[in-house]
Parts: sequence; C-alpha cells; structure tokens
Amino acid sequence: PDPPAKKHYKLIFTMKLSHYIYLYCMRATLSVLAVAAMASCVDDESLCVEDRPGYTEGHDVWLALSISNQGTAESHSLSRASATDDPSGHPDETASAAENHIDKNDLTLMFLDEDTYCIKTLSPSDITLTAVNADNGEYRVVTKINRSYFDFAGNSGNFYLLAIANTRGINRSDLAADPVGNGTFMKSLREISDMLRAFSFDGLISQDSASPWIPDIDGKRHIPMAGLQKMTVSKAQLDNASSPDNTIDLGEISMQRAMAKIRILDGIRFQDRLPSPTHIESVSFCSGTGKGAYMPSVSQCPTWAIGTATVETATKPSPVGAWHNALLNIPTRQHQFTNDADGKQYYAFSCYTPEAAVWDMRNSGTRPYLDIVTLSDDGERRNHTIYLDRVMPQRDMARNHIYQFTVTMSEQSVIELDYTVCEWNTVTSGDISFN
Repeated sequence: PDPPAKKHYKLIFTMKLSHYIYLYCMRATLSVLAVAAMASCVDDESLCVEDRPGYTEGHDVWLALSISNQGTAESHSLSRASATDDPSGHPDETASAAENHIDKNDLTLMFLDEDTYCIKTLSPSDITLTAVNADNGEYRVVTKINRSYFDFAGNSGNFYLLAIANTRGINRSDLAADPVGNGTFMKSLREISDMLRAFSFDGLISQDSASPWIPDIDGKRHIPMAGLQKMTVSKAQLDNASSPDNTIDLGEISMQRAMAKIRILDGIRFQDRLPSPTHIESVSFCSGTGKGAYMPSVSQCPTWAIGTATVETATKPSPVGAWHNALLNIPTRQHQFTNDADGKQYYAFSCYTPEAAVWDMRNSGTRPYLDIVTLSDDGERRNHTIYLDRVMPQRDMARNHIYQFTVTMSEQSVIELDYTVCEWNTVTSGDISFN
C-alpha cells in the first residue's frame, strides 16, 4: 500500500557516504507524478535537489551503534527485557566464533522513517564496522550523515534501522548485486519483509564437494543475519556529534541468524545392555527447505516489527511448499560435544538448515526426516528414518534455534529419541534441559 496521505510535506533524505554526496528529496502524496519523481531519486540522482538554501557540504553528524548477536553477554539484559524476550523460555547455548561472525564487507543498513518506510539503504562502503569482541559477535558501527537531513526533516524524531548481514555468506558467487537493498525505497518494513528476499541452500560447501556446509571465517562462509531497532535523536545530540570521536550513540541492534542448527547426539554408545555394541555411523537431514528468507516476514511474525524478537515459526512462501525440496539431502559433520545437561561427552552430528516447515509438509508425502545410519561391532548396518513431525511439538524449525536429538536404542534395535530446542545465543545462561 502507498504511504498514508498527509496534509503536509514531509522532508526525507537519502545519502551516499562513500562519495560524501548528500541528497534529499521531498515526499508528498499529492499526485502520482510526485510519487514517481521521488522514487526515481534512488535511480537518478540528478532528479534530487542537493543544493537547496541552507545545505552546507561537510556539515556532518556522526552516528555510532552496536551490533550484537541476539543474546550476547552485553545485550542479554536489554534484549531479554524488551523486544527480544523469549516467551517460550528456551535454554541458551553458546555459539562459535564462526556462527557469530559478521562480514564487514557484507552489511546493509536501511534507514526507515517513523512510519517504517525505507528512506535510504547504506552499503558496506558507507559504514565502518569494527569488531569489539568478534568471537561473541559484538561489533561497533560508525557512519555519518549531513546535518541538513535532520534540519530539513523538521524535527528530531524516531526512526528505525534495519540491518541485514552476510547475504553472500552461503554462496558468494551466487550474488552479483545487493539482494536486499534494491527496490526498497519508500517501501514499508512490512512490504520489504514480505518480498521474501531469500538465499538458496543445498547443504554442501560447493557443487563440486560432498562436504557439509558449515560456517567458516577463513572460508568466507557466514550465516545470514538480520536485526531491527527503533532509534531516537535529539537536537542537542545533533549539535554535539561533530566528529568520529564525538558520536551520537544510537544504542544497539540485536542480530538474529536466519538459519537453524540441527544436532544429533549418539547416546547409543553409552548403552551396555545392547546385544552388540552399536554406534551412529552417519546422519543426514532430508526433504527440507532449499531456500531461506534473510529476514522474518512481519506479516507472519508481527512481533518482529517492533524490534528483533524471538520467532517460533518459519517465514514461508505461498504456497507453503514452494521452497520445499524433497530431494534435499544435507549431510552432517561429526564432532565431539559435551552436553551440559548430563555432563557426558557425545559423538555428535550437526548441520545447518534454512527455516523448515515441518507440520505443513506432513501430508505431502515428502515430510522432513532424519536418516540415521547405525553400525554394530558385528558389522550390521541399519538405516532408520525419523519423521520430524512425529517427534517435534513445534510446527517449524525456526531461525536462530538449535534442535537437538539424543539417540538411544531399545534391545529390539528400535531408535528412541530425546528432544530439546534451544535458543541459539552467544553465552550460556543455563543447562540444556530435555523436553
């Protein structure tokens, strides 16, 4: 829908910091021609007025903000008490440095006005991103804007910042242009999120490799993330923020990973009562989702519209099965994992996946499932198919969650599962408990 009609002109701004060119245009809802002219400001800067009376080149205001992964030590109390509260009470779990990493060359910031319409998209060249504690996913952003933007806007009010990171972290050769910023000028947050800009995922490092995709900083494999925060500036702050050493502190944006993590723990190894010692040889996640949205759909997850919030449902296309891939076979990586719940060190099998509809696919004949292969010491190899809709009370595998399955086996060689879901955070606030 078009922005709501107003009886007055509302001055807004766009900016290109890399060339120190500061442009501003007027938004009016007087006619279709006015809307068309304004929209073209993004594509043709010559149509924007940049030398109006009062505009002073170089009269910059410096802005700073923190970007942290949802649930970091620094952001824990703030995010838990506000928009990123977790009503389901999931236990937290530590993330690795690679799972927290934000690529400084792959961060997009969108300035949204008080009505959440996109004013301008800032690319990495407009932003200075510095690691404060990279292992914990804590970063500082510094940027600047000409003071005239705020003056022309008429007052110092509220606005939103939408951050999207690591858009090229899955397959860098797959994206030649900005996948999230194009075509967003003067679109609302809801409209932007409902575009369902998405990344493709097949679970492999590359098409030429059978190795599972895992985040790796040196390998430039990063988990896509998104975050939203409401900001406020005052006239006094604008007057004082005249240098990189004297910035307006806008607060923090809490980032949320756009993927889920699956982990299977081999509890069979601890069972002495089996006729023949048995262990898990391999695990694959099959018939899942081949695409994932960079940010949640506000239409489907309304709580996200007021700031980064824990979501329990997947963002899905219409029809729901459009991103479903019945042929998808995501291999897992075997590693050792110490489970805080029982103190045991397990052989574990982990993989990453875009958000996945589980219950929605239960009647499709292509339900998401785990393919677990066990091998006994006497050489007996068996395949076990575990349909997730039978063991998961949640409808979906949602972003920024870890889904953990501890596998045991009965004396009749029937697979049994204990299941838990954790919010995927960067600090541990308690033991993982099984549901």
